[in-house]
Amino acid sequence: MSARWPADDAYVRKEMIDEAELLGVARDRIGLKPALSAPKIEALLRAMPADDRRAFCRDVVASDPETRAWRTFTEALLVHETYFFRHPEQLRHLAEVLLPRLLQDRLDKGSREMRIWCAGCASGEEVYTLALILRTAIAKSALPETQAWNATILGTDLSAPMVELAREGSYALVAGLNSFRDVPEFARHHFTSIFNAAATTWSASAELRRWTRFARHNLVTDPPALGEVDLAICRNTLIYFDEAQSRSALASLEAALRPSGALLLGPAETASEGTSLSMVCTEQAVFWTKRAAR
Repeated sequence: MSARWPADDAYVRKEMIDEAELLGVARDRIGLKPALSAPKIEALLRAMPADDRRAFCRDVVASDPETRAWRTFTEALLVHETYFFRHPEQLRHLAEVLLPRLLQDRLDKGSREMRIWCAGCASGEEVYTLALILRTAIAKSALPETQAWNATILGTDLSAPMVELAREGSYALVAGLNSFRDVPEFARHHFTSIFNAAATTWSASAELRRWTRFARHNLVTDPPALGEVDLAICRNTLIYFDEAQSRSALASLEAALRPSGALLLGPAETASEGTSLSMVCTEQAVFWTKRAAR
C-alpha cells in the first residue's frame, strides 16, 4: 500500500486507515486482489476533498449496493474490458462441439430448454456473442427451429451502468478499442454491415433480445443468479479476484450448473480440484463438466 499523502503524521495515519478499510471491502465484498485495487482506491481518495474522505470511507463500509457511495466506489475499481468473439478458439470449440452436445443432451432428456449464465458480462458483447453462437448451433441441431427452443441467456455484472448498456444492445463502431476490434473471420458474417462499412452501429435483433436478459449481481456475495444452467461462462473475471473470493465465486458457478452442464473460464483461469467438476482439455479449449451426484 502506498502512502503518498501530506506530511503531517496524524493525517497520514488516518488516510492509511481509510485506504486499508476500503482495501478490505474491495477484497471481501467485490473479490478484488488488494494489489490491483490499491492504486485505484488511492486515486479515488486523492481526487476527493480531504475533509470528505473519512465520511466516504464510512459510507462505503456501511452501505448497501444502492447507495451513491457504493456505486462510486465499485465503478472506480471495476474493469469493463470486453468485445465480440473474444478468445475465438474457445468460442469455436463452444460452437462446434460443446453447445451441440448440450443441445442434444437436452433433447435426449425430452427438454427444449437451454439455460446459460454469463457472469461478469460488462456491457454485454459476450452475451450477444453467445446468443449468435447458440442460434447457429440450434440451426444445425436435430431440432433446428429456433422458435421451438426456450432459451435463456442471463448476463450479470456488478456495474449498474454496464448492465444498462447491455440491455440497450446497441454497439457503435468507433476509433480505437471498439466492440468489433478482434472479431475472427469465421464470425464476421454476423456483422456484415459493420465490416462492409454500410453501418456504424450494430443492434441485437428481436430474436437475440428474446433470449437475453441482464441483471446486476455480485458474484462473491450473492447466491447464483440462475439455477439448473446448461452452461456457465465466466471469462477474464476471476483473474482479478483474491484466492478466497475466487473459490467462493467458483462455488456459486458450480452450484448453478445442472449435472452434465459445462463451465467455461478464461484461458488464464482454472477451477479448483476437489469439486464436482471434471476438467476436459482439447486443442482449442479447456472447460469443466459437472458430474452427477452419486
